[in-house]
Amino acid sequence: MKCLKCGRETDQTFCRACREEMERYPVKPGTIVQLPKDRSAAYTRRSTNWRAMVPPEEQIEKQKRTIRRLGSAVAALLVLLVGLGFVIVQLLRHPGQTPLGQNYSTVTKPTEDVTAPTTGPDMELENG
Repeated sequence: MKCLKCGRETDQTFCRACREEMERYPVKPGTIVQLPKDRSAAYTRRSTNWRAMVPPEEQIEKQKRTIRRLGSAVAALLVLLVGLGFVIVQLLRHPGQTPLGQNYSTVTKPTEDVTAPTTGPDMELENG
């Protein structure tokens, strides 16, 4: 006979280790317990290491390569940050210059011919 909880071979319903564990966590009488349907498949499954064991030297080389790549990325970001800071300082130093992207003027220059003519075919209808 096999233990109902862990599937080990035993002469009773539960093995000694499972009984000791269950004594620490008592269950009320009459509690409904659902057992797995296929106990043998659930308990014979072993954890498998999907990745092959990599030698420590190879792991160290991979880690060094990763650190070099991350260091290069950080250095590139620092260069971009310094460049951006330089551009911002230059724009703030010279406020009289037109900022990039604003090569137009929002102030309109007044012209002499601002008003519409006072005589014409449309004006005659209103007057007359």
